[in-house]
Amino acid sequence: MSINITVNGRLTRDPALRQTQSGKQVFSFGLAHNFRERVSGQMRDVTTVFFDASVWEEDGAVEVAELGLAKGSRVTVPLTRGARTQHRTRQWPRTKFSLRSQHRPPGRLRAG
Repeated sequence: MSINITVNGRLTRDPALRQTQSGKQVFSFGLAHNFRERVSGQMRDVTTVFFDASVWEEDGAVEVAELGLAKGSRVTVPLTRGARTQHRTRQWPRTKFSLRSQHRPPGRLRAG
């Protein structure tokens, strides 16, 4: 069973377009989404969820690479959930998801 979600967030590293040993192109990037809540009329960050994501050749990797995205860029990405792992960083639990963007039809992954 796959779970489809759309994530609004910022890139956590410069995206990379690479080629697998079999010759397929893969566009990989990290993404962070901050959950926020209103407390006494002020917005404050509650937690941050980190995602590792990729767009494969058949899903439009080259087209996404041509968008010129960089670390810190704000993006909206439709994703399909993959494996989940738990990490401990500075004694705080951190959940990290591995996701695949099925970018088709063109224009669904966008900056801004």
